[in-house]
Amino acid sequence: MRVVRLLVLAALLAVAPVAAVPATSPVVLLHHPFDQVDPFGVPFGSGDTFSSRYGAVAAQTGRFDFPVFVADGLGPIQQLPDPKRPFEGTLEAYAAAAQERAGHEAPVALALKASDDGGRATVMVRSHASGVVQDPQGQPIHLWLAVVEDAIHYQPPAPVSNGVTDHRFTVRSLVDEGAVPLTSWDRTFTLALPGGWAREHLSVAAWLQAGPVAGRFQPSEVVQVVSAPLDGVERLQSGKGVLLEGYSATWCAPCLYGDLALERLAIQSGAAQPLVPVGATYWKAPSQPVLILGLAVVAGGVGFVAARRRP
Repeated sequence: MRVVRLLVLAALLAVAPVAAVPATSPVVLLHHPFDQVDPFGVPFGSGDTFSSRYGAVAAQTGRFDFPVFVADGLGPIQQLPDPKRPFEGTLEAYAAAAQERAGHEAPVALALKASDDGGRATVMVRSHASGVVQDPQGQPIHLWLAVVEDAIHYQPPAPVSNGVTDHRFTVRSLVDEGAVPLTSWDRTFTLALPGGWAREHLSVAAWLQAGPVAGRFQPSEVVQVVSAPLDGVERLQSGKGVLLEGYSATWCAPCLYGDLALERLAIQSGAAQPLVPVGATYWKAPSQPVLILGLAVVAGGVGFVAARRRP
């Protein structure tokens, strides 16, 4: 299998117009609810960028409680796995899920190049089949693109703050580019970049995700992912890239630990760097922790079913 990966990498490099670099893994995305409190929620479909895609979590478990985590779209972990060890227990659970997914083989290699072209990003995605192309057995595989900002400095009012002021891996936009084959192809897209987004903090993530029906892959399984900043340099993901997605909220006290666990995983893997300065602003304690915890308990269980809408 290693020989196959090297051949795929060589094939992609052979047609790359600019020197390419290996992509990092995992790719981390933090989604927020689209409500009247959290400023980072993005409307999508019948909900937001997370709830509209993972509504099956609520159907399967009977609840949808913050924080929510999925690795490659699978095995949802809700709330804190070990409330007595909120950070350590959450980190261990997330890391185990990420490690399990990293052990799978990817059916394709993905290459991604993104550049800032003034008000929009030009995104080039290339796929190269890893070995013999296999039929997904009637299961559609969609290409998804997301613009991510890392990090956004924002301090909510104390009554609705969980203490996080530097919000990492924040999903700014999400696009479903439709079904694609698990073969070799090359496509170019454009994504809007509003002026309020910090260009130097932006990146684009691209991934292939199975549809909600059973087939060759599990429903909603992410089979490959790659990410690149807007620097015009191509990133190649020839091995298995892992997509880690969290559903967080600025008003949700337990979400602090989910955010920190995802940040630690990204830093440990080399997919992200610690923020500078580190410490005071990120760990600033909320001034009314009891009120915030109460809000999180009440709102956490209704984040999917009855999300409050902006006017």
